[in-house]
Amino acid sequence: MLLAGLGRSQAATEVCGLINNDHWTKAGSPYPAPCDVVVLGSLTIDPGVWVLFQTNAVLQVNGLLTAVGTADDPICFTRTNGPEAGRGFYFNYASPASQLAY
Repeated sequence: MLLAGLGRSQAATEVCGLINNDHWTKAGSPYPAPCDVVVLGSLTIDPGVWVLFQTNAVLQVNGLLTAVGTADDPICFTRTNGPEAGRGFYFNYASPASQLAY
């Protein structure tokens, strides 16, 4: 199971709605997303972060997204409510400097 590696001791930080100049860290992971997340300004996501789409939510980037994991500590975007959950990413007026890797 994909979520088995989360571990029970980690904190959960719910994210929903407008995100403006935020930083998602491994210590705050996982990040459950029960509704659409819209990035205004900037969002930095650290290696090892898990983002859990709980509904048919989308991550819409209207600013700068910096989400760069590593081969040993990737960033994981997944869904928790079956095949209907999570519509993925939508780059809408996003900065060309946005990065998404691992």
